[in-house]
Amino acid sequence: MKYISIVIASLLILQFACSNPEKRIKRSNIIPEEDLVPLLVDIHLSEGLLILSKVRKKYPGRDSISNYIDVINKHGFEKEDFNKTFNFYSSKPNELNEIYELVISELSKMEGRIIGHARYTEEAARQMSRNLWNRKREWHLPRDGEKEQIDFNIRVYGTGTYSLSARIKMYKDDKSVNPSVFIYYWYNDESKYGFRDPFQKIKIEKTGQDSIYKISKILTDPKVTHIKGSILYHKKKRGKWSKHVDVFDIKVDYNRTIQ
Repeated sequence: MKYISIVIASLLILQFACSNPEKRIKRSNIIPEEDLVPLLVDIHLSEGLLILSKVRKKYPGRDSISNYIDVINKHGFEKEDFNKTFNFYSSKPNELNEIYELVISELSKMEGRIIGHARYTEEAARQMSRNLWNRKREWHLPRDGEKEQIDFNIRVYGTGTYSLSARIKMYKDDKSVNPSVFIYYWYNDESKYGFRDPFQKIKIEKTGQDSIYKISKILTDPKVTHIKGSILYHKKKRGKWSKHVDVFDIKVDYNRTIQ
């Protein structure tokens, strides 16, 4: 944000405000600072909107003065209140500077939030165009682990629909109990395991044939931060045993649009 834009806006406001000078104005009769700062922030924002060609076309003949009056009225004050306030501060430049420092601070915070949101949106758009899966995409058990579940932990990029797909070939001699694809949305709610919102579990068949397994769920809770789970989830089983399964083409997709 350029400081010069604030200065220009200030000069315009002062020119408007000082058109009807009054003497011996008491502080009790002016707009309080806690109300004046947000009012000036809105005046600055409205002035910026008037620069946009689309806004000028929609409101032809609209000028800064009428714009200021509308903003002042929106905040519950009259033009005369505004004039009194700036006539009061005209003899107190240090206090006026402090007020404008607060205005600049609020505008800077807004700018930071907008930039942060834009960067987050751009990052989400980039993530939508690629596979979110963050581990290797091909597994062969028992070589890659006799009891490997292929656990994962993936960051989400906002609300929408997340889908996991994989090509799984589980052999008939696989010794795991109730193998399935198990996924859940997660965030830290200070509980022992965190908040969990599970997808519908998909059972894996021991046929020895390639099958594509796909599971998806709409995310509407903005508090959720991650997708977690296991592609080869199994019930606990004692003794010595191993899995016999091949997993290929693991993919996690994100569709920001909520159906």
